[in-house]
Amino acid sequence: MEFGTWYQINCETEDTWRDDFARIRDTGFDFVVLWNMPSYRPGTWEGDVTQVVHQSAKTLRALDEVGRAGLRASLGVWHPYCIGRVPANHRLRWADGAQGDGPNIFNEQWIRRRWLPYVRKAAKRFAGHRAYRGLYFDDTFPVLPSRTGSYLSYAPADVRRFQAWLRRRYLGIENLNMRLKLSKGYRSFEAVRPPRSPQQCLALWTDWTDARAEWCEDFARLTCEAYRTVDGNAAHELVLSDQDYHMHCSPLQYGVDYRRLVRHFDRFEIYMAADHTRVTRPMLLADVRRVVDRGLEIAGGKPFQFHTWFADPVGYRPMRPALLRAMVECAMERGAQVIEVYTFKVHDWRLGPVRGRTADGLPCFREVSLKHNPRMLRCLQDLISRAR
Repeated sequence: MEFGTWYQINCETEDTWRDDFARIRDTGFDFVVLWNMPSYRPGTWEGDVTQVVHQSAKTLRALDEVGRAGLRASLGVWHPYCIGRVPANHRLRWADGAQGDGPNIFNEQWIRRRWLPYVRKAAKRFAGHRAYRGLYFDDTFPVLPSRTGSYLSYAPADVRRFQAWLRRRYLGIENLNMRLKLSKGYRSFEAVRPPRSPQQCLALWTDWTDARAEWCEDFARLTCEAYRTVDGNAAHELVLSDQDYHMHCSPLQYGVDYRRLVRHFDRFEIYMAADHTRVTRPMLLADVRRVVDRGLEIAGGKPFQFHTWFADPVGYRPMRPALLRAMVECAMERGAQVIEVYTFKVHDWRLGPVRGRTADGLPCFREVSLKHNPRMLRCLQDLISRAR
């Protein structure tokens, strides 16, 4: 059984790292997931967690301290929305025609020109470090708040890709028309447009979600292949992580099939950010059992990590240590091989600098940091020691 936690290396000055990693080790954690997330600037996608790769000298110094503490570290790579400005023709588009700010992971040009070089750079820069554990891909395939309520893109390139996908599946337009049972069929594949909802045409919607599931898997495959062309060390694992909510969405709703995605990664994780202030303990533990069972099913024999926040996701109020203990013990009993707890030290760009600033002017949010919650740390130390 392994235990891990998260750590943002830019929250405080570097002279805190040695003591912080020593406390993480002494609590019983085996590894940390390192992030570098400068304050978010509204209206841009710049300066986000890509810095853990782009500020590689700083990350290497953090890895030095991780290794000195006897730990190993994965590097957190948040979803592709946060790797810088995106050209207009590479952005996603919602069903009503509105254009998003972030990249469209279905866009093959953006994947090959921006995303894959970023992944290869991470592999090349850190693979030789003794404390390096691999890359941790977080929220790569989320259901995003949008006009459609789901992760979709209707950009012109997506429409053309869908038409080509239909041509490969049906070969002739008459076969598609027969499948759709249309009284007046399409004259060509170029005339077909992706449906905006299942109600518009369920059969075509099924094709549309099948195509998106295939494109999501293409993205996962290309990501992992790009990394492995640089770093073939099997000890450096590629972890796929996403929130528990998305695991229970039908591929027919969102066109994301996690069982297909996991094929290409080394480890799978589901994280819970439960509002423990509104959910009873029995209900929360029932949800833990459901999440672990579902995660093990999706993992298909690959290692499965259970990850939980110790604070609620709205007010960032810590739960009682006894509740965290019960959740972790429940996950272990259910079969999770690795446990992560969010988080030893973090700040959150959504909150703004509401709790003062650190010595170098960065915001510091203690309400979601184990570092500033000694009762929770003592609980975890006891729990981990008993688990071993």
